[in-house]
Formats: sequence, structure tokens, C-alpha cells
Amino acid sequence: MILKNEQTQTSSIYEQIRRDIMSDRRDFSVVPVTIDELWNLHRARCMLNEAGLRESIEHGDIAWEENVLLSYIRISRRQRPGDMTAAAEIETWNVQHRAFHTGLIAACRSQRIVSYCEQLFDEIERYRCLGLKFSTDRGNVSDEHREIADAAVARDATLVVQLLYAHFSRTVEQVDQAIRNKMSEKN
Repeated sequence: MILKNEQTQTSSIYEQIRRDIMSDRRDFSVVPVTIDELWNLHRARCMLNEAGLRESIEHGDIAWEENVLLSYIRISRRQRPGDMTAAAEIETWNVQHRAFHTGLIAACRSQRIVSYCEQLFDEIERYRCLGLKFSTDRGNVSDEHREIADAAVARDATLVVQLLYAHFSRTVEQVDQAIRNKMSEKN
């Protein structure tokens, strides 16, 4: 079993998968973590989420608004996990975090854009989890999520895009700094 104890983090899971596959002598590689790729993913994520958000705001109905608010309420009731949080709590928060961000773009009429946004979320998540291990808390992310949800249901596309960019950027800047700090420790 991959999850051996409650303290297992995402990076530990990658390592366990790598060890399990290597022991079976199968070909396996882990995509390296680079600052350039982090920022490349961030730029693509911002661009595609903007398109998805603007279309969701234009075409979203009351059910979309309810889903945005409900997903915000669910995530706001949980504290953002730190590196000492139990694995089950981290997984619950991660699922709710993904649901919140996916819910914002759920009314986009292009399933392709939604799918790409979900893929980029997952790729950035790998970096975000790494950042959790090597950095301090980023502050009250719940307030950021509330502002984003409020702007979305208020149908203020310009504001919600601005808030989402800032939200994404703060996370990426924290992860960037954490990676740089870890790299400097090794040298």
C-alpha cells in the first residue's frame, strides 16, 4: 500500500511509487521540478482559467452560483493543511480545493478548456505540495477563496480574474521561493 502512515505527503507518495516500480524493474521516471516549468504552468493556468471564468460568468445559471458558494463553504470549514497535517485531512482539503477551482469554471461551454484547467491544476498541485514541505504558511487562503467566490457570483468578470491571478501568483511565488531556498541549502 502506498499510504503507509498518516504523515505521508504527496512527494512521499511519488517516491513510494518510484521505489515500487523500480523494484519491479519497470521503466519509470519522475518529471523534474523546475522553476521555469512552475512559471510556465502558472502562465498557462492563468490564461485558460480566465477564459473559463469569463464564459462561466456569462453562461452560468443559479445552479452554478450555488455550486461556487457551496464549494467555498466546504473548503472554508477546513484549515489549509501544513506539512504535519494527517494524510486523510490533506486529501480531503485537496479534493475540496480542486472542487472549488473547478466549480468556478464549470459553466464554461468548452469542456476542452475545463479539462485543460483541471490538468493544469493537477500539475501545479504537485508544486504546491512541494512548497508546503519547504515553506511557511501563506496566510489566510480562505479569505482569498471567499473574495473569488463573491466576485464570481456577483458576475464581476474583471474582478474575479484579477483576484484569481493574484491567488495563483501568491502560491507560485511562495513555491518558487521555497524551491530556491531548498536549492541554496544543497549548495
